[in-house]
Amino acid sequence: MKKLSRSFNVATTFGVAVFCLAFAGKSAQAGFFIGSISAHFENPTLTGAVSNPTTYFNNTNTASYNASGGGATSTFRWGSSGYSSLNFFANQDVQVNHDEPFSFGTITYYNGTSDLSSLVFGVNLVLEFIGSPTVSTLTIPISIGTTSNIGDANSSADYISFGSSVPLSFFVYENLGATAILTGSIVGNPHMIPSYINVLESFTLYTGTDPQGSEPYDPNQYTTYDSPGFAGGFSAPTPAAVPEPSSLILVGVGTLGLFRQLRRRRQTEICGTTHE
Repeated sequence: MKKLSRSFNVATTFGVAVFCLAFAGKSAQAGFFIGSISAHFENPTLTGAVSNPTTYFNNTNTASYNASGGGATSTFRWGSSGYSSLNFFANQDVQVNHDEPFSFGTITYYNGTSDLSSLVFGVNLVLEFIGSPTVSTLTIPISIGTTSNIGDANSSADYISFGSSVPLSFFVYENLGATAILTGSIVGNPHMIPSYINVLESFTLYTGTDPQGSEPYDPNQYTTYDSPGFAGGFSAPTPAAVPEPSSLILVGVGTLGLFRQLRRRRQTEICGTTHE
């Protein structure tokens, strides 16, 4: 039995070592983050299609837009003869662990009626973590879907979409708005990743004087309204965490070592060389 015990001990020791190394690698990334989120809009998309019916527009020379604010409150406004807007209210009290979901902030989309030649078709939302430890900047492309307003209220509703990173869109009737909470976490190196968005039952609209998104943020310049019915969305499940390559290699080596020890023990028993 001594040979069997020795083989078992070697495999067990190796397996424990592999587990410790993998755990140490994950622990090295763990941390606690304290700070705030700073937000701004940039790089609008000036070409795209309007649906119902689908018509392509190149508004490079005709689009009307303005980005203002930044930090705690940022606004992007576009369109003429009426306008649409995005307001982002960034989370100013971040205290989270590594991999822990938290609110990046809330985003309000107001769907105004504008000349089609004055529209934009997307914009980047840039989020920065201001605090400790350092976190990489996150840029989220937002697509703006516009309809021609020639059908009923549902088919004329416009929407914003967070694309592949956050597989969700929410739709808004003409001259109404909707607000959603954008949630994500700090992972890896570290960097921020968005995970899902929760559409609320009310929306906040800027009702002050220009410029919008003025700093410091003045709540008296914004008014909250009920959001009737059609501000809904759909979300894909959050993907399961994928183990790091280094951890997979360690686990694979450990499994291979244990398999070899068990195979050697089996061959020894077949040959009748196992002794008490």
